[in-house]
Amino acid sequence: GAADIIDHIDVIIDTAFDGTPSASVGITGTASKYMAATDLDLTAAAGTVFTVHPGLGAAGAESLIITYSAGGASAGAARFIVFYGTPA
Repeated sequence: GAADIIDHIDVIIDTAFDGTPSASVGITGTASKYMAATDLDLTAAAGTVFTVHPGLGAAGAESLIITYSAGGASAGAARFIVFYGTPA
């Protein structure tokens, strides 16, 4: 809803990527609204966790997107987990 807040985003590297990939979390038109590509390194070792705390309100019912650029990567895996809440 209109009062929802993106508390934090975790990116868990399951398999390190090769190449020079990048990713960000945001919305259409503002691809890095909640997590910039500079906030994570997809080539980090498996088990690495990157966390950002944007603390930003989600303006209504936003559709979040992950913008990914392979950068020549042909292998790798990561999980993106978004934690949000609605303040009382």
